[in-house]
Amino acid sequence: MIFPLFYVISIKVIGYEWENNEFALYVSILYGFTWAARDTFIYLRAYALNTALLMVVIYHVVRYLKSLQTETVSYRHLLYAAIVAFLAFYNHLYMITSVGIFTFLVCVYLLFQKKWKQMLIYGFSMLGSLIVMIMTYPTILQVITKRTGEVSSEIEALMNYNFEMR
Repeated sequence: MIFPLFYVISIKVIGYEWENNEFALYVSILYGFTWAARDTFIYLRAYALNTALLMVVIYHVVRYLKSLQTETVSYRHLLYAAIVAFLAFYNHLYMITSVGIFTFLVCVYLLFQKKWKQMLIYGFSMLGSLIVMIMTYPTILQVITKRTGEVSSEIEALMNYNFEMR
């Protein structure tokens, strides 16, 4: 699933002006022959799905941001990004953090572009998908807090991580 995503995103990055999109295919093949791809798909299946879902979210957000530069804004891609983010939240708790950081960065970008309305629409759509996930799976709050009302040690370790090389 991740190889077609690398292909499509590579095409979007290099643009449509190239008549031959072999470069995008080479990016997918190059990733496929790395040890990281092998380890991802053999040992870390949930993380491979996380990567794929995050790539889909990024793809649709980029399409949404490109549509902001035209006359007609495509909210369809924003809806797709929110749906895929909802599915990603169910896959693993770390996706809440990943999508949250990405949402924050996109909102900062839209803030610097002075597109207040689009920033609020995007931010609240991602927040809405998180709220819908919590409404459909309310025990997630107990999973995060380990039923004690306090933040679990795993989440606390992530919050106190100081990004030192180990």
